[in-house]
Amino acid sequence: FLYLTGMRYGEAASITWRDINKRAKPWTVSITGTIVKVPGKKATKQSSPKTQSSVRTITLPDKAIEIVKDQHREVKDGFLFRNPQSMYLPEPTINMWLRLAKEKFNIDKPVSCHIFRHTHISKLAELDIPMYVVQERVGHSSEKTTREIYLHVTKKAKQKLDQKLNSL
Repeated sequence: FLYLTGMRYGEAASITWRDINKRAKPWTVSITGTIVKVPGKKATKQSSPKTQSSVRTITLPDKAIEIVKDQHREVKDGFLFRNPQSMYLPEPTINMWLRLAKEKFNIDKPVSCHIFRHTHISKLAELDIPMYVVQERVGHSSEKTTREIYLHVTKKAKQKLDQKLNSL
């Protein structure tokens, strides 16, 4: 879901069924907060995400809609993404599972929940999506943030450059 949407973990973790606009074609999700977990208390939704520009509505690709529907079958109210005991899934727990998978499958790259956001942005760049559209989708206030922090040149983008150079 993070890979398909480019959302921050806390944004995705705070989504409820009510945040999904099922009448839109395609469906959209309103990102209006982030998850907050204070030790000894239940997780709650903070009334704003990381920054003001992070408040946004984004479209959901078909695969993300399938995930949302599957989660809704399991969870009728509250946060969509939680464990079978109706508990919020802490980001460090998911990052630990990702590290275990990294070892099991001999992955030699860093893995964390946040890598899916980076990958989403890189894939949008490979698809030649304009920077201002990517910036809006991921909730950055400036194009510079998107470009400098996240936009990694990918192998596919380099291959595309090589092909275009050969056509000169």
